[in-house]
Amino acid sequence: MDYFLANEAQRKLRRWWAPLAIVNVALLVLQTVMGQYATIAVTAWFWLLLAIVPASVLLFWGRPRKKRASNRLVEKGRVRSLLGLIVVYLLLVLTTNVLSQAAVNASDLGLRGYLWRSFLWLLPLNAFTILHIWTPFFAPEKKVQANAKIIQKYAEELATKVNEAVHPIRKQCLHLLAQNETVAAFDVLNRHYQLTKPVSEQSINNLIVLRSQYTGLQESIQLNTIDLNKAQLQLNRITLALLEMSKDITA
Repeated sequence: MDYFLANEAQRKLRRWWAPLAIVNVALLVLQTVMGQYATIAVTAWFWLLLAIVPASVLLFWGRPRKKRASNRLVEKGRVRSLLGLIVVYLLLVLTTNVLSQAAVNASDLGLRGYLWRSFLWLLPLNAFTILHIWTPFFAPEKKVQANAKIIQKYAEELATKVNEAVHPIRKQCLHLLAQNETVAAFDVLNRHYQLTKPVSEQSINNLIVLRSQYTGLQESIQLNTIDLNKAQLQLNRITLALLEMSKDITA
């Protein structure tokens, strides 16, 4: 089974959610300016905000804490399902708005009544969408812990997508992580940061902290002072953090 890093999966979802949400907002702005919702502008905007803001908050601002997100993977099949759900939901919101005047003309409902009634079909799908965004990224009981084999497979998959002629160092780093050569991967990243200018101080500090944690874990394992399962989870988190950092390698 193939996976995305949680942060990467969220970025993919945002790239679909943002443009469709913007289209919905732009349409309502146009309708408001042209006077379609002149007498119920507050209701119309409340309707749209209730339809798109909760999921937007989860996707753009409700990010998992870094320590949790760095050790979390999301199945690619789940991400594809979420993408489909997002598209269907936002198109339904858009269609509901586009057809508002026609629906009012065909019934005895006013625009306000139509918007309130539309929640009968929008809110269930809205709740369903929010639940399916929350579950893989935020819900502790559904957290997917990456194991070493999954991480190595994922690193190898990323390495195959890198053009060696353009990014030989990034490809080398990913191959090392795929082969569980973590110390060598640290060395590659360290050399890259030393030779590349400018490099953010935060990136250098992150690498130093991760290496210190890795060294400490290895010493604890050798001294048998830490539970091996707990140690492996922390090693997995470090490796996934290095995978994220490898994306910053420009060479």
